[in-house]
Amino acid sequence: MTDAEYAVTKTRLDTLAALWIPCLGLGSPWDITLHYYRDSGEYGEGNRESATVVPKGYQSFAHTSVSWAYMSAEIYINLGCFVGLEEGEQEKIFVHEACHILVHEMRAATRCNCEEYDMRHEERVCTILAAAFLRSKTYWKDKEEARDDAD
Repeated sequence: MTDAEYAVTKTRLDTLAALWIPCLGLGSPWDITLHYYRDSGEYGEGNRESATVVPKGYQSFAHTSVSWAYMSAEIYINLGCFVGLEEGEQEKIFVHEACHILVHEMRAATRCNCEEYDMRHEERVCTILAAAFLRSKTYWKDKEEARDDAD
């Protein structure tokens, strides 16, 4: 990844965070930190939990770690995976990760290890929620444009 690709991609994700974190009700008092990794190997080494969650043969774009009791979360982003993706796809992935913050409290296991907890349910729920939130954004944008056209 070039320095220019890094800068553009990081800026895009920072913009998505600024839009979606408050929109999803994850602003104050939540404390959310984004961690960016240029190197996929460094990302993988620093996020061993994500390696247990992602099935073999799949690349992890991002991973979210949540401490719901203290209302803090960290989103670890594998920037190399985001380079070259369309903006809509980047947004879909970011919103999906933010949805993990919303639902994390519902996990039954105290230590979320894939062998102890079936993450497939949470992954599906986060995917469906992200799609619903993104459709809502499009719905309200279209509605506003139609109102503007009528005026």
